[in-house]
Amino acid sequence: MRTIIAVNKADNEATGNDFTHGNWLHCIRWSRVRAEATGNPYVIAVARPGEKYAPLVAEVTADGVRPLSGGRYLRTKRMRQLYG
Repeated sequence: MRTIIAVNKADNEATGNDFTHGNWLHCIRWSRVRAEATGNPYVIAVARPGEKYAPLVAEVTADGVRPLSGGRYLRTKRMRQLYG
């Protein structure tokens, strides 16, 4: 089973306190609202059990949602440290 995680792109390495996880639509809607409120872009990652890296699949800004392809990843170990 996979987990969808939405993270503030500007804040994920600094404090990691601006994130959510859940289903795809929840993460997209939450990111869209937060992007409009803060002006920062958000990224959507898909984490699967046992994998060391979670690929970034979308970027959400106030302008809309943009699919990402090109091999960018977040380390799952870092996400566990930040998000418990």
